[in-house]
Amino acid sequence: MAAVAITGARLGREIVWAGRALLRAFSQIVLSEARPTAVLLALAAAFSPPSLACGIACALAALATARAVGLEGAAEGGGAYGANALFVGLAVGHVAGLTAAALALALGLGALCAFVVAAGIAVLTRGWALPVLSVPAVALAFLLRGAAGHLQLAPGPPETMLAASVAPLGAGPTALLASLGALVFAPTWKAGLLVGAALLWHSRIGFLLAWLAGTALLVLAEALQIGRPATLVAVFNGCLTAVALGGVWFVPSRSSFALALAGALAAGLVAWGLAAPWQLLGWPLSVLPFNAASLLFLVACRARLRDEYPKSVDFLPGTPEQNLAVFETRLRRGLNPAAPHAVAVSLPFQGEWLCTQGVDGPLTHRGAWRHGFDFEIRDARGSFHRGFGREVGDHHCYGLPVIAAADGTVVKVVGDVPDNPIGTINVARNWGNLVLLWHAPGLYSLVAHLQPGSSTVREGQGVVRGQALGACGNSGRSPRPHLHFQLQGTAVVGAPTLPCAFAVAVKGDGQGGLALRNAIPAVDERWSNLAVDADSLAAFDFPLGRSWNYQLEGTGVRGWETISVEIDLLGETALASDKGRLAFRRTANELLTTTCAAAPDSFLQLVRMALPSVSMGAPGRARWRDWLPSADWRGRRPPWRDLVAPFVPNQGIEMEYRLDRQRGGLLVVEGQAVSRDPRSLPSVRTRVLFAPGEGIVQIDVATARGLRSARRGAIPVLVPSRRREETSHESTSGPVRAGAERDSVLLARGGAVETQGGPPPAPPRDRGRLFP
Repeated sequence: MAAVAITGARLGREIVWAGRALLRAFSQIVLSEARPTAVLLALAAAFSPPSLACGIACALAALATARAVGLEGAAEGGGAYGANALFVGLAVGHVAGLTAAALALALGLGALCAFVVAAGIAVLTRGWALPVLSVPAVALAFLLRGAAGHLQLAPGPPETMLAASVAPLGAGPTALLASLGALVFAPTWKAGLLVGAALLWHSRIGFLLAWLAGTALLVLAEALQIGRPATLVAVFNGCLTAVALGGVWFVPSRSSFALALAGALAAGLVAWGLAAPWQLLGWPLSVLPFNAASLLFLVACRARLRDEYPKSVDFLPGTPEQNLAVFETRLRRGLNPAAPHAVAVSLPFQGEWLCTQGVDGPLTHRGAWRHGFDFEIRDARGSFHRGFGREVGDHHCYGLPVIAAADGTVVKVVGDVPDNPIGTINVARNWGNLVLLWHAPGLYSLVAHLQPGSSTVREGQGVVRGQALGACGNSGRSPRPHLHFQLQGTAVVGAPTLPCAFAVAVKGDGQGGLALRNAIPAVDERWSNLAVDADSLAAFDFPLGRSWNYQLEGTGVRGWETISVEIDLLGETALASDKGRLAFRRTANELLTTTCAAAPDSFLQLVRMALPSVSMGAPGRARWRDWLPSADWRGRRPPWRDLVAPFVPNQGIEMEYRLDRQRGGLLVVEGQAVSRDPRSLPSVRTRVLFAPGEGIVQIDVATARGLRSARRGAIPVLVPSRRREETSHESTSGPVRAGAERDSVLLARGGAVETQGGPPPAPPRDRGRLFP
């Protein structure tokens, strides 16, 4: 009986695995992972029962073969194996009908498809970093045509038979729906309606792209009087191409929509251009136009000098809406730098200085030199000097250290230009005394107008960020002491400037300063580098391998969630649970969360809102700003907003955070929205209690959706103990009579497991002033 039970359980697991893998195969037809999309596509394919039966048989054969051989990703139900085989099987059923020979052919082609897909992944994905798409299905379609002749199955390519069962297409909604139905070899408006619903469920942006591309191709075909078979194939290939280019591999935007329509037109031209010769040869076009156009544009866009307009998806892709949200959040948070440099640049001085001329400054920062900065020091009285300031030494900035903005190598030092008397300039030696550093290919930094003889480095010497280079002076074109800084692309002194944004800098505001990411100083703004606090740097740490349990409660969240710290093969560190993953990274001066792929009710979403970044300044002084997308605080937005999202900027919200210390050594990070609601209250409020070395103790997040909270605790797991106790006592499961077995509670804290006889002590639940 035990063996039968084990066999039954194993069979049940195999059936569940096969069902999930099939659903993934169906969803991959439209580049999705959503199961409702897969169900709708399967229902659409059911309008042609032979195609559905052969498609399932072919997909299962491919998946089973890939899993048996141990091909990469097969154990998880790899979508590429199932989706390509599904395409082939649908074509087999449409060409051959539901016969024993057709099913045998589907099974054989499915087994072969597993190896063709694996080869495609090895060549396209690993070799050329391109998606495998449905190229294996196109290759096997040629074998299908040859086998059809030998087995005396229906003649001609599948698309010819498809078009024969469709009324004149025209350019109306029915024609578009019939073309969408042809994607699953069921060219009827009813099947197309289900395919359209599947696209709409997967992505409103994807549906809009498909509708625009399909309508444009139908109108063009009607105007050119192109026949039904070629138009049918052109439209569904164009729709797939538009979805892929416009929202999957490129971030949805005006430019990606333009690229999507161009790709759809290219797919249509391929379909129309090859229709006649392919028909003479008896070869099927299938999804060849989609693959050809998509790969063409992907390869061509790699030749661009800059990755923008449209921006490629350089992170783990999701739905078009998710891709857009991730990109906009990164952009607004300053994770896509204003200047396209791989090197983080700091301010070239110590302490707080005043920007006296910035980008497009009216004096000398014009034209090719527009991205320069001038800095001086102004005292509390508003003066740049002591006394009358007639001597260079009277000026507050004169003689102060000038430091390296980033690690690099000294390529040029000039130190023999004398200081100018106040009010005069030296145009013969315009830049005065200077130090020019190389940081990366095509990236140099220049500090100029230094004090003569103050240089502490020599040419060819390596320097590190913050190392002294010289002292502020008044040499060159400088009527009074100041420091000039610029980035440039060559080693020529005074070459044209490059755009510059300082990685993290503190803007003085009379309240201790506000740390900003990718800061661009403007005139009359006080700026300084972030003074990193050693205690804060040590406290905000998530050691690898640690784990914690959190109890969630509030609007839309309830229950327990276990969080652990892990690192992937690419070296990205993340907080992970069974509900998702939140990646983060530490820099020299901040803790920064990056990508979040987690369920809406996950603890990780609360962390992303309440702790998107932490500036490592001193508690009581550290303040910084970050940005949250609108979905975090307004709730789930209506679907129609997704349709306009690529054309209208995301209405997110700017948050300001503050780090402070409580009694007992706990650190608290409080955040609130910069904007106010109609009651003049912050529209979002957050609070995090953090125990140094122990991680997050409690999180509270208040938005328009309500209050959500999480606090660290222990999940009680009852384990019978061998000890007996004669007296009554209270356990975590309630009162226990004398003589009953004692229950112990296993507590998992920080990755360690302890045994305790009573309930776990809960951490203090302190909501503070922010959450009365």
